[in-house]
Amino acid sequence: MIIPFLMTTFVEERQVLTLNEFGNLIAIAQMTPGAVSMNASTYIGFLENGFWGALSASLGLICPTIFLSLTAVLMLNKWKDKPWITGLLKGARLGALGMIIYACFIFMDMSVFSMPIPWQSIWLFLTTAVWKPDGVFFVLVPELIIAITACLLTLKTKIPIIPMIIMAGIISGYIYS
Repeated sequence: MIIPFLMTTFVEERQVLTLNEFGNLIAIAQMTPGAVSMNASTYIGFLENGFWGALSASLGLICPTIFLSLTAVLMLNKWKDKPWITGLLKGARLGALGMIIYACFIFMDMSVFSMPIPWQSIWLFLTTAVWKPDGVFFVLVPELIIAITACLLTLKTKIPIIPMIIMAGIISGYIYS
């Protein structure tokens, strides 16, 4: 859920990382212990200012999170039987689902398609029935097959996520070597 925020902040706004570097960072952060946001903030802090940047970025992420989490737990326990709290939590889950779907599209842009998804052209097509993409947009079939297979295996088996990511990387490396 944090991935879209990280991409917007560090790739588009601050331009600390390229989209490809960001994809590599997230792939590595998924395989290392800890939350993606913690691994990403430590890495970007290190890039910006070495050890002290990594330390301050990590503390800057941890301290507000602890405070806000404790406050939220205390408030939710106090009002847990209220219908509006139940509705609030359901809405939060839907928002989280939206962020996960958005993160999926980010990774599809970087790995499954030949170029970024032409959202503006698609929107134009849907609203005016005129579609003139800037380049040739097509699905990279081997990458899509690997992604779908990894998804289905994760859903239908007990294979942990990290070995699944490693297997997908090995297969992709084998295909393109």
